[in-house]
Amino acid sequence: MLCINNLTVKDAVFDNIIIDDLSFVVNDGDKIAIIGSEGTGKSTLLKLIAGRDLGYVDYHGEIIVNSSVYYLEQNIEYLWKDKTVEHYLYHDSLFLNEMIAEAKILFNHMSLDYFEFLDRRIGSLSGGEKVKIGLIKALLKDPDVLLLDEPSNDLDFETITFLEEFLIGFEKCVIFISHDRYFINKVATKIVKLDDKAHVFSGNYEEYLKNIQMNEIKVKTKKSNPAANNNDKEIKKLQKDIEELETEIREIQASLYDSDIYNNHIVYREKEMEINRKEKKLEKLYANLEELGSL
Repeated sequence: MLCINNLTVKDAVFDNIIIDDLSFVVNDGDKIAIIGSEGTGKSTLLKLIAGRDLGYVDYHGEIIVNSSVYYLEQNIEYLWKDKTVEHYLYHDSLFLNEMIAEAKILFNHMSLDYFEFLDRRIGSLSGGEKVKIGLIKALLKDPDVLLLDEPSNDLDFETITFLEEFLIGFEKCVIFISHDRYFINKVATKIVKLDDKAHVFSGNYEEYLKNIQMNEIKVKTKKSNPAANNNDKEIKKLQKDIEELETEIREIQASLYDSDIYNNHIVYREKEMEINRKEKKLEKLYANLEELGSL
């Protein structure tokens, strides 16, 4: 379906390596999360897979694509700000009646009113609405490989839950960029980590962290080095803290749909701020876990 062999990408101006010797195979049903810090080439990789002509990079290696691919940009407003939703969805459609019927179903799944949105301009939509409309466009194309750049950004909890469930049940391949560890953990079947050196792991985010721990912390070192034993205990504690904190965040997110909270703006905002505080704490816990796992 799709194969990347020994792909190395360099900045065309400064000649520094962005992606170093990346290889992986994409099979039917794979859900592949591309992770890494800023500037490690995540969006560049998606665009190269999509066949985009990128003047700012040079690369060597193979990108073999034997399937239809659709790339959904992170922000559709950039190109479509003054266009209507109707134009965005259908301007390149060959079988309009079939498209409209499918679009109505997708709008319903996304909790959007089809007829209300047709004449609205893309630039007038909220962040979450833009993401939903962009996803509808992608799904109407029915690609074999769907490329998503930060798909869970700006979505409400209910739509993120829908998107998770949809992608999990999606029979075709999805390659997506995300910093949302809950989303990655629930959806991904494979992790591609872009860093100083590209790494590929089978499994979700939790399994990826365990993989790091198992590969980097040697059994002999644990037995002979008390500091390593302490390190292992810290890792287990962090994993427990992460699990508890993720549960707390999910529970607060779910409570936002309680009518008493939803209709009380002050309480609703306090809940959102609490979620934000806990998510920042969770980011630190994950960073600590990755650091300990690589010692």
